[in-house]
Amino acid sequence: MMTQSARSEPPPAKSTELAAIEDIINSRQEDIILAINNHQFDVSKPPWSWASPAFHVDVHLSGPSRFDSLEEYVDWWKAVKSTFADHAQATLIESQTSVKGDFATNFAFYELRGPAHPSFDRELVRQFVSKSVWWRNKDGEWLFEAYGTVEGIDLTRLRDHGTPDKPQDKEI
Repeated sequence: MMTQSARSEPPPAKSTELAAIEDIINSRQEDIILAINNHQFDVSKPPWSWASPAFHVDVHLSGPSRFDSLEEYVDWWKAVKSTFADHAQATLIESQTSVKGDFATNFAFYELRGPAHPSFDRELVRQFVSKSVWWRNKDGEWLFEAYGTVEGIDLTRLRDHGTPDKPQDKEI
């Protein structure tokens, strides 16, 4: 028999304000992906205008990369998108935000898709987890402070073990 103290209590309901902040941040994450996919790189307009003056990026591409300004990051995306116009179309699969006072941390799970790779004869798909940090300024606006891929979760380096249609040898 379970005692009263052993029963799990339901989590407290989120305040309307907290839920609204989470919705704003989650929506802005999606807006950033859409801007990249649609080649919208005008830093004076949303979503880029939501970046704080201290914006910086740490990502793990083929090796660690750091961008110390929004302009560096956007220029990098412009180069990628001009070289591979239809490559790296991203989809936001899941986005979770934790708000503590005037700071918010967002973890997002993305899927990147690219055109078929000749040696695999199928579309390339990569998945990764990112972390972004947001803060609320004195005017109540939420600004994008930092972005990075989560270290230790580099799903792009996982060995492809095939699909049911195209099984491959698995290493054990």
